[in-house]
Formats: sequence, structure tokens, C-alpha cells
Amino acid sequence: MGFRMKCFAVVVAALALCCVSACSIFKRDIYPENPYTGSIEIKSVAVAPFIVADDIAMQPSPQFGLGMFKAGDGRTICYSTEFAATFASNLSQFGLTIYPPHKVEAAWIEAEKNGQPSNPMATKDQAMALGRMLKVDAILVGEVMTWKPYDETVLRLHWSLFYTRSRATSAGDVREAERSGLGGGEAGMDYSKMPVFSEQLVLDSGTKKTIEDLETYTSSLGDIDPYHNKTKAITARSYPYYVEFASWVAMRNAFIDWEANSKSGR
Repeated sequence: MGFRMKCFAVVVAALALCCVSACSIFKRDIYPENPYTGSIEIKSVAVAPFIVADDIAMQPSPQFGLGMFKAGDGRTICYSTEFAATFASNLSQFGLTIYPPHKVEAAWIEAEKNGQPSNPMATKDQAMALGRMLKVDAILVGEVMTWKPYDETVLRLHWSLFYTRSRATSAGDVREAERSGLGGGEAGMDYSKMPVFSEQLVLDSGTKKTIEDLETYTSSLGDIDPYHNKTKAITARSYPYYVEFASWVAMRNAFIDWEANSKSGR
């Protein structure tokens, strides 16, 4: 009996090892390894609350909490710490240490009380200043521009990742950065003046590309809803599932872009 139990334990351990190994390989396919390890090293990211478009904020039953602040021109701007937190919840899977939106919001409010303009939603410079204050490598800011959670789910958001560590560059590097536009892993870029990555992300669950991305993403998940397949479950409960999916697409795009541009030497 003792011999059989020992054999059973060995078999279970071997199967567990194979499973861990297989899952690790699979996870690397779904969540690319962090490529920000060279001259631009990003291990920690603060995620700021996301600005929310007026038409979304005015919906009768918003699915996430909202806050407001006054812009410099007197306009009232709506934002959501909750939406940003949902977006941020998936980013640690990419090997990043995340400073969550509610703490970013608290740090911003405290800094404002002390006379330090640090609203990460107001300007790029204020966002980067707050990131430096929080001693993170980068700060992520975003704006929810379209959110249609019913029928075919549509999410359109603009987001940017700013590097908050200082890095000296020449005037020629700056001119080249200005000519080249946003994004990329170019070694000579001045990331004190431009984002490491920026994109307008559009995810429409009725399009072929989004469906393919959903199928790839959901293949790494367990059962979500016994009444739907996993892809349908994401769109059926679009908040928070679709937003979590969006964060995977967004950071995957950023990683792929950095690696591609680094290899091309642009």
C-alpha cells in the first residue's frame, strides 16, 4: 500500500510539473514578456483615472463610478477611477508592478492641496510629474471615448504610456522624435517629450479582428459563465470582462510595437 501511494504521489507530481510547464509556455504566448529592459526600463506603472466622454457619463445607468474636476478653461471633466482600475487589473500578468488608480487619485489630490499641480488627466507634464513623485517607471493615462456595452460591444479609448525616469538626449534626437511621431522602441527618442506608446484602441465585437483577439484571449481563461461560451460571456457581461480584455490587447500592442521598432532600428 505504501509503495502504491508513493508511486501515485510521483505520478501526480510529474503531471503537475508538466501542467505548470505547459501553462508557462502558453502564458508567454498570451502575455508577451516585458520588452522594456534596455535603455528604457519599465517595471512599475502607475495607472491614472481615465477621462470619460460626456455622452458616456450622461448615460442613465453608468456601469462604473464617476468623479469630476474643473479644467483650466472652466469645463467640467468626468473621469472614472473604477474603470481605470478594471483596465489595470490585468496588467500585472505582463510582469509589471501596478500602482493602482485609487492611489494615483489620492496622491494627485494630496499634491494639489500642497500647491503642486499634479492632475494626471490635465496635461502630459503633470502626469509625468506625478509619476516621478510616486517613484514609478511610467504612468499610463487614458480616455474612454466610446462605450456601447449592449448587443455588439464597442469600446474606443485613447491611451498613452509615459516614461517618468529622466534620460539625456541630444537636440538631434529630439528633432528626430518630433519627425517620427508617436510610439515605438527607438533608442534615440526623447521620452521626456513623447510617450513610449500611444494609440487609439477600437474594439468592436462585431468585427473579425476583435473576434479573433477575443478567441485568443479567452483561450487562457477558465469557465466564466455556464450559459455562454467564453467569448459570448465576455460580451454578455461587458463590464468588467470586456474592459479587462481591452487591457490585454492594449499592452500586447505596446509590447509588440516596441519589439518591432527595436529590431528595425528605427
